[in-house]
Order: sequence, then structure tokens, then C-alpha cells
Amino acid sequence: MKSTVIFSTKNQNSYAYDTKSKYLFYIHPILNLIWQYALYEKNQIKEIVSQTNHISDADFEYYYQKYLFLQEHGIFSEIDSDRLLTGRVTKDIVEKNLANLNQLVFQVTNDCNLKCKYCCFGDLYNGPEIKTQYMDISTVHSIFSFLIPYWKQRSSLCKNTINIGFYGGEPLLNISLIKDIISYCEQVQERENIGFEYSMTTNATLLPRYIDYLVEHRFNLLISFDGNEYHDSYRVDKNNHSTFQRVFNNIKYVQVRYCEYFKENVYFNSVLTDKSSVEEIHDFIYKNFQKTPLVEPVSTTDLKDSEIANFKQISQEYNEDIELLRERGDFSNIGKEIGRFFYYNLNNSFHHYADLLYKMNSSIYKKVPTGTCLPFWKKMYITSRGDIMVCEKIAMSHIWGHVEPNKVFIDFERIIQQYNMYFDGIRERCQKCYRFDTCPVCIFQLKMEKDKPLCPYSISEDSFKNYLSNMVDILERDHQLFYKFNDLIFA
Repeated sequence: MKSTVIFSTKNQNSYAYDTKSKYLFYIHPILNLIWQYALYEKNQIKEIVSQTNHISDADFEYYYQKYLFLQEHGIFSEIDSDRLLTGRVTKDIVEKNLANLNQLVFQVTNDCNLKCKYCCFGDLYNGPEIKTQYMDISTVHSIFSFLIPYWKQRSSLCKNTINIGFYGGEPLLNISLIKDIISYCEQVQERENIGFEYSMTTNATLLPRYIDYLVEHRFNLLISFDGNEYHDSYRVDKNNHSTFQRVFNNIKYVQVRYCEYFKENVYFNSVLTDKSSVEEIHDFIYKNFQKTPLVEPVSTTDLKDSEIANFKQISQEYNEDIELLRERGDFSNIGKEIGRFFYYNLNNSFHHYADLLYKMNSSIYKKVPTGTCLPFWKKMYITSRGDIMVCEKIAMSHIWGHVEPNKVFIDFERIIQQYNMYFDGIRERCQKCYRFDTCPVCIFQLKMEKDKPLCPYSISEDSFKNYLSNMVDILERDHQLFYKFNDLIFA
């Protein structure tokens, strides 16, 4: 596979991008021609260049020497993706991730007072039939007893603050447990010198009843709300009645009663459907609440084959123009993609100091296929029935352990075997993909066939050029976006 590709933007500017070094630079048309005919003799290249360009001998010599300099320093070479994509998951990696875990998410209940049509636990998606369950404090005590010894090993590069997330169903249906968890965290903080902060995803139907407590403990709230009454019409209660007016009034109540808290700690997440557009959702929520919402398409993870027609009927492709991108910034999906481009494709952004050491040695680093997070690198998710997962966004079939009273079992052997089996199953396809080193795809969101992941996103050289062209074209159209997104970290 070529390490360097040359592409053009809509403004007909040419750039070279080198996967090995992660350098992106403007390239002169003469240099482009020299690279295209690099296998020819120097005099032959000069003759070819002269046929289409009025160029002096001195200018040709300058660009030819520049090409040789770049080639000498690894540009325009080949990259051995076969050798690089040989990373493996080991028990040591899993345990180090547990020691540096800084996000723990509790599904305090799988019960919900709504029945949204696109809910990931609803009829569109695969998954076992699970009875309504409410987590109890013994599960929390067990998982803390298991994790605290790991947290005491934390490296100096990792902040000693853990984010405790509350998830559902609707988590406020189990407010008594939430209060017990926070009381317990306060005891742990005093005893172990480990800090905690709290976040929650909520449908806001019960918000006025508990907002005083949430404000007191400085919760970060992510409210699920899709825009105006028409946009929000898939969010219904169990009797199929609209919840819009009730939720709108509840949010307004919080905004008025706790103005500063609302500004600092409340966020919105909206689902994009056939009843809305990104611009319409954004305009409604910003006009009414002065907030920029996250907007996500209906999930495709673990979608039932029998429900594909229904999915297509309610889903909508994410689109926004450059003006809306400016307004939405890092809340924009396109903005996030530009942020990923800066972070993963260029060498000028670092999540923390350890990344600096990693990127300096990236040419010898063996990575795993796909963009899958290594187990427990970002978070741990505990379901209401005590199952241990790495994330709430993946299928319920990927369970890596279980919490019981006074006992936590994480199946390290199964984690290692399963991850490496999936990586082995997809490695050959990844080796041919031009985004193998910056892949955004999670292996656990792909369809499986006989335990082999099926990836529809593999990118050819031409597709990779189009991707790079689209990213740089946006930045050419608005130079300020370069500085805006270069200051953000997307990891």
C-alpha cells in the first residue's frame, strides 16, 4: 500500500498526505508530476514536465531535489499495513485499562416510562427479552470493591477523578439508588482520596421532581429531546401519547429556576428522523433554550433484518451546510469528523502526554484492526441485571462479566480470546483499507457471520482521496474552522 496519496480540492489545490508520518502538505503541480513519473529517468521526467509547463531548468531542479528530499525522509514510500496490524489484546492491557478507567456507567434500571419508536431496546433491534429490573446498592458495592484496588494503581498521567454515569431506561425511576450511590461515593472519596463527578441521560419527564437534588450534586444532564412537537413525535409514552408539551415545560422549569446551572450543566441529544432535519432541530432547541444539541441518526447497531424497511422509513441522513457547521462547531457530526481528522490523521494534537510518546514511535507500534476501543479503555458499563460491558452503545450479546453480591467476575480469558478472534477475522480486509490506521469503526457495531465481522466501510485509495479532499475543502472554504477544530480534542 502506498504511504502517500495526492489529492485535489474543489479549488484545484493539490495536497499530499502521508499515512506513515501523518504529514499533510500543499504540493506544487510540478512536484506532483515528478512523483507520478518517478520511475522514469530524470531527463525523461524533465521532458514530460516541460511539455505541459513553462519551467526553467533551475525551477525543475528545485522541485526535483525537493522530491528526492521527501523521498529520502520516507514520503512517497510504501507502508506495510500487514506488519502494523498485528496488535493483540492481552490480560496486561485489560488490567492497565481497568487501573486507568475514569468512566463508570450504571444502568440503574432498564424500566422506562416512554416507548420511543427508535429506542435501542425497542422492536427495531435484536436482543434477548429481559424483564424489568432495578439495580440495587449491593451491585455498586461489589463493583467498587473490585475497582478500587485497580484505581490505586493509577498512573500519574491519569486524573484521579471518576465520572459516574446514570443510564436507563429512565434512570430517575430509580432515584433512591442514585442517592445511595452518591452517598457511597462520598464515603469512598473521603476514605480513598478518589474524586467523583456525576452525569445522567434522561428523558426529562420526572425532572422537576428531582432537580433540586441533581443541582446540589452538580450533575451533567443530557436530555433526550428531538425538537418541536412534530420532530419529537416518535417520543411517546406507553399509551402512544405525545410527551412533547410535558417535557418542554419541564425543561423550561429547570431553565428558569436554575439559570446558571442550566447554562453550565445541561445538554441536549436529539435523534434525526424523517420528521426533521439537522437545521430544524438545531434552530428550535437553540431558539428556546440557547443550547446547541447533539444530533444523531437512528442507530443501525444490531438492527433486525426484518425491521430494515421500518428503519429506512423513519431514518434520515445527516446533512448540514457550512453556515450551520460554523454555528454547531464540535456539536456537529461533520465537526466531530474534522476533529477526528485533526486528532488521528495529523501529528499536531495529543490527548495526554502518553500520546506524545506513542506518536513518536508510531512507525513501530503494532495496532489492532479497526478503531475498536481496547476493553475498558474508555468506560465500563454495568447493566441493571449486573452484566459487565465495555459500552452502552454496543449489542447486548457482548457481555464480559457479571456482578453479584460480594463478587465480581470478569472473564479475562473470554475477552482476550473473543477480541483477538474478531481482529483475526477482519485483519485481512483492514490491511487493504486506506484508513486502517485511523479507522472510526467499532467492531462490535458490525454484523457478524460465524463470529467473523462483516465491514462495509473499507476504503480504497480513491475513496481515501475523496475523504481527505472533503476534509481539506471545508477548511479551505472557512479558514477559521481550522483554528476552531485544531483546538479541540476528539479521542
